[in-house]
Amino acid sequence: MKLKIFMAIAISFFSLNILAENYILQLGQSIRLPLKSYEKISISGNQNIYWHDLGSKLKITGKTEGSSTIETPTKIYTIQVLNNANYKVYKQLKNLLSRMKGLHIGFENDVLTFTGRMYRFKDWLSINKIAKSNNFHYLIKAQLDKDVIKDALNYYKPKLKFYSDQLPKINFSPGPTIYRLNKKNSKQLDYQFQQYGFQITNQDSSEIEQQVRLKLYFVEVSNAEQTRLGISWVGAFQAKVYKKFIDNTSFEGFLNQISTHGSASVKYTTELLCEINSECEFKE
Repeated sequence: MKLKIFMAIAISFFSLNILAENYILQLGQSIRLPLKSYEKISISGNQNIYWHDLGSKLKITGKTEGSSTIETPTKIYTIQVLNNANYKVYKQLKNLLSRMKGLHIGFENDVLTFTGRMYRFKDWLSINKIAKSNNFHYLIKAQLDKDVIKDALNYYKPKLKFYSDQLPKINFSPGPTIYRLNKKNSKQLDYQFQQYGFQITNQDSSEIEQQVRLKLYFVEVSNAEQTRLGISWVGAFQAKVYKKFIDNTSFEGFLNQISTHGSASVKYTTELLCEINSECEFKE
């Protein structure tokens, strides 16, 4: 019994030696760390900070954007320096988090990152609102509740339709991530989803199933044009498009032509992205 108590005390004692403190500084802002001049100190990323030995303390001032690490035998200090605009956004988001449960804010690889647990999708939307209004890039690495994932899919998946010719893969564990083809023309959309807290990752085209984009037209036509469109009203409703209209350009041109003459009216159009050799459902 005594041995067990000793082991618990020993573990607690040695765990105290592994301490870390994080600081977020604005350019030109200073803090003082309780570091003695005779302590063994290692500084990495010192190009981002000014430091001045005050004897009993070490004065740290933000120099340029980026992160620095100060290590001592007993503690690790991480200093993140932000420009004035990003520091303002950081303060807004930190203030927002004070009204939320479960989320924590910090930096990973110079990117503002939310960790912890997200219980409500509306919290994510509140973060989005601040980030988008400031063109700010952040990451969500918090654990998402099932209801949050469900709401996120309903909200973000329709936006992916305009992301690229082939629908990217989207995952929410361990964090919201979009896997997409490496396409140069996707950079602007990459940036938009980074403002939603997504990580963007490339995937090989061999990993993506073959897909086809379909454009659906809901058209009201006169009886005279039914035959030309291949529509039959005998029995159940049937429709087909003749080969000469397979090309989207010629088909759209044909619809424009008969619409101009008052023989048709396009009521609604939409697009579907379907995987080849699999069912594709449409509900509207």
